Amino acid sequence: MRLMAMILAAGMALLPAPLPASAQAAPSGPACFAESEFVAVSGTVPRRIPSLLEVELTIRNTSAIRIHVDPAEIILAPDRGGPVRPLTADQARDAVRGPVVFVYWWFSVGPIGVLIGAESPALYARDVELRILRPAEILPGTSLRGSVYFQPDPGVGEFTVTLDGLTGESRDRLPAVQLSGCAVPGRAPSAVRSSPEVKTYAPNARAVAGPLQATVSTVLLAKDAASLTLTIANTGAADAALFNAIADATLTDSTGRVYAVRVLRSHLPDRIPAGGRIRGRLMFEPLRLPPAITGATLRLPGIVVGSVAYDLNIDLGF
Repeated sequence: MRLMAMILAAGMALLPAPLPASAQAAPSGPACFAESEFVAVSGTVPRRIPSLLEVELTIRNTSAIRIHVDPAEIILAPDRGGPVRPLTADQARDAVRGPVVFVYWWFSVGPIGVLIGAESPALYARDVELRILRPAEILPGTSLRGSVYFQPDPGVGEFTVTLDGLTGESRDRLPAVQLSGCAVPGRAPSAVRSSPEVKTYAPNARAVAGPLQATVSTVLLAKDAASLTLTIANTGAADAALFNAIADATLTDSTGRVYAVRVLRSHLPDRIPAGGRIRGRLMFEPLRLPPAITGATLRLPGIVVGSVAYDLNIDLGF
């Protein structure tokens, strides 16, 4: 028996590090916390899947209304680099999925043999499927827990999470919630931060032009990018074409300085069907942070509805 134990111990030493199972607890970094008049949110970073940055969120509805959560609207701003959106379920699964491979070692001494095996990281895809945060409704006094996944950056030690995409019972936008100082376990914050400060505003600014009704519900200002969450409704009888308006969009701050749109990083449909509504995000060059500015004006020129072009100008106060 002692010989078998020695053989087993030698074989286990040759195995790769054990994979975390779905039910296995994982060490986490210190929790970051924030709250608004509607929700209280805490976030941790489990050491669960090496190929992904996982942020586990617990969202408690502290209000008297039902609240709907859209995880696609969550933004992560690392201490270096620009704001990023979470991976979809398919993207996160693809990042960890691989062929199931079993590797075995056979040790024998005379008539005694020991078979030792290890499985590939394909089971991580199951972890993602079980834990990923999906669109959901939270009843008053109850909580929702789930994870959002991002592509990891080995140099990122600290980040800010902005929980946008919260809506009430009538699907009106609720103020975004920002969790600052969230830490990746075992990593120090970047010595030279490109985003040392992130500020989130919920101006709920509105504008109307002809059949178009627009609302900017959230503005996120980081050192290397500005992000606006925008909803546009088209009450007209013809489709509205936004392609040129998105390409020519600008922000003008309270001092008159103009900032260009970053089209490739923006996510806004380029067409609104008649009677329809769209929602998305526009990204711009980084604005100066308050108190250097007190607001900005978003300009979307030349939105064509039928044969008529309209300009949308939305004043944003910070």
